[in-house]
Amino acid sequence: MGNCSTCDCRQDEKRQEFNDNQFERPSSSASDDYTRTKAQRRQNSESSNSGVKKSTSKFPQPIPQHNFNPQLIDDKTTNHKPLTTSQANGLRFTFQNKPIPQLQSLQKEQLTSLLSSHEGQIIRIQAVWRGYCARLIKYRALQQIALAVKKKYFLDEEFQETLQKKVYREETPLVERQHIYECSGAIYQGQWKGGFRHGQGIMVWQDGARYEGTWAIGRACGHGVFTHSKGEVYEGEWKNDKAHGFGQYTHSNGAKYLGHWIADLQHGQGQESWPDGSQFIGQYEEGRKNGVGKYYWADGACYEGQWEDNVIAGYGFYHWSDGRRYVGHWRANIMDEYGIYTWQDGRMYEGFYKDDKKHGFGIYTWSDQKRYAGWWCHGKQHGLGIFKTKEGKKRLGLWEDGKKLRWLRQEEIAAIELGSLNEYTTLYTDSESISKLEGFPLQFGPPMSYSIARQRLAQMVHEMGLPVQDMLDRDSLGAVEQEEEQQQVTQNTGEKSSPRHTGGFIVGEGNAVKEEVPQVGQADDNESGNSL
Repeated sequence: MGNCSTCDCRQDEKRQEFNDNQFERPSSSASDDYTRTKAQRRQNSESSNSGVKKSTSKFPQPIPQHNFNPQLIDDKTTNHKPLTTSQANGLRFTFQNKPIPQLQSLQKEQLTSLLSSHEGQIIRIQAVWRGYCARLIKYRALQQIALAVKKKYFLDEEFQETLQKKVYREETPLVERQHIYECSGAIYQGQWKGGFRHGQGIMVWQDGARYEGTWAIGRACGHGVFTHSKGEVYEGEWKNDKAHGFGQYTHSNGAKYLGHWIADLQHGQGQESWPDGSQFIGQYEEGRKNGVGKYYWADGACYEGQWEDNVIAGYGFYHWSDGRRYVGHWRANIMDEYGIYTWQDGRMYEGFYKDDKKHGFGIYTWSDQKRYAGWWCHGKQHGLGIFKTKEGKKRLGLWEDGKKLRWLRQEEIAAIELGSLNEYTTLYTDSESISKLEGFPLQFGPPMSYSIARQRLAQMVHEMGLPVQDMLDRDSLGAVEQEEEQQQVTQNTGEKSSPRHTGGFIVGEGNAVKEEVPQVGQADDNESGNSL
């Protein structure tokens, strides 16, 4: 490469181009000279010799690294020309060596105070962000589905083929004629306005699919019947070549949907039925069950409540064909959080669930009115609990994997009530049993979340009009509290020995429970079974 000092070809700059990863920063004493081109240095030298302060070079003067200001790089300074390679490198040095400001550190107390004072705003921001992410994921999934399905009917090429740069005019008279489309081989027989299909017409595609109905400005619009090549039929309202409005779709296997549509997708209130007798009546959103709906199975089971993306999610009531019933919260077709479950023989469980199994605090009542109120883990009694016999005698004990481990001594009960004993390690010797109780408080009574969850369930039942008032009336916790009040009255009249308060329950001192505590059977571990 030659040494060009009389023109503006910038060969000197080209010699300085290099890979950023191989670059070595020059010494600080030569940094300013390094950012100047040969032509700039020559021009600056001439200007300094002649006493002229302003350079006549058409290149912008390089900005020294030590006092770089981005605001100086404007249209007048650069003359609308990009920075040279050497200038860009000089700017890169400036940003790479600029010290990073230290963020102010917060003490734990300050952070806790900040979170507590803005808890409501933080929760709302998180909810909005989660909702946005969920909608974005759903939108992208629908886009991928739409791209994967190759459009076969109502092609845009068919719409464009007969236009020939014609403009739709309302005053154009209707004419009847036939047209065979070169792009698809489809045949249209019906009314036209200029180059637009308009009025009544029949469109038949090569594979046998057929649309007969109303057209408007070249598109299927109004009432029409579309018959697929495999026998599926949609009859109803159309807009812009898509099912839009109210209509009925009949599948070739006999399944039917009658309801509202938007852009070829079920959307709004609808009713779906299947040949085996199953039926769904409820709300749809973008082709999937979303909202409140009622599903009837062929075996007689039914569910009424909330849905999300074609699965049971939210609050709802499930009634099995064998008489079992559950009302409460669901997640992806399984019982989750709080709910009430009853059996046909009179048994009842009211409490928390996790992954379709009793988990957390719950009250289990047998058909003979024996009752266990306490903690559960993965479907089995595990932790502190209170057992009541059918005669009404109660005692506090310790359970492990569904079996009573032992009754608690009075000094242990007193220590738990006073809070001096607050770790399960003093009660259990097995580390695995202790790990299962992680997150469970060391207390006999229900946590505060229990009453809140029950109130929320009662509110949702009322709003959706679910037929489960009898299940709510069987308030297990209320029955226990009522017994406590009765025993309090007995205590005041002196008819019985003084009872002991244990988180809302009463434990009669010295009343040994002679009969063995029944274990909740394995059939109860997964109440929802396979009906879903």
